[in-house]
Amino acid sequence: AVNTGSLVELLRLDDAARELRLARGEALFTVAHDVKRPFRVAVGPHTVVAVGTEFDIRLHEDGAIDVIVTDGQVRLLSGDAEQGLLARGDALRIGADGQRSVTRLDEHELAARLAWRRGMIEFRGQPLAEALAEFSRYTPARFEVTDAAAARTPIGGTVPAGDVDTLLEALSTNFRLESSRGPDGTIRITPQR
Repeated sequence: AVNTGSLVELLRLDDAARELRLARGEALFTVAHDVKRPFRVAVGPHTVVAVGTEFDIRLHEDGAIDVIVTDGQVRLLSGDAEQGLLARGDALRIGADGQRSVTRLDEHELAARLAWRRGMIEFRGQPLAEALAEFSRYTPARFEVTDAAAARTPIGGTVPAGDVDTLLEALSTNFRLESSRGPDGTIRITPQR
């Protein structure tokens, strides 16, 4: 499954290998184990190698990479050097600066991170500014938060991807944030008075 605004390129598909490149965005890969035809996904300077598994890769615009293993195991390569094995529930973040961190996700966190497959976006306490950046991937609407404290407001809940009206209603009802449209169509979000 390929998320919105994403690009996956086929590099090689033959009797000896299955190789793709995630050039932009996010994709979920479900892979049948085949020792004769390893499955590899190149992302930035790294390669994720499946070991009979399901995993999600997201390449952020700033070059950061997220890998989430939802079933089985994957190996991470940087160049030809193996960097480690990831198992079900592991979430690897490689920052734009190359720093790596691995966290364990429980079932709820896994479901939240992969809600896009169901056409939903689930927020679990992200600051409003970060939540709006994520939501903006699914709509041409542009948002502006005019208050620094409002931009830091933790947002939680699930909304349909790209459904601007539902998002704005939830912000008003649950977080006391109102919205207005500027002359250029930008949606300005401010604390309710």
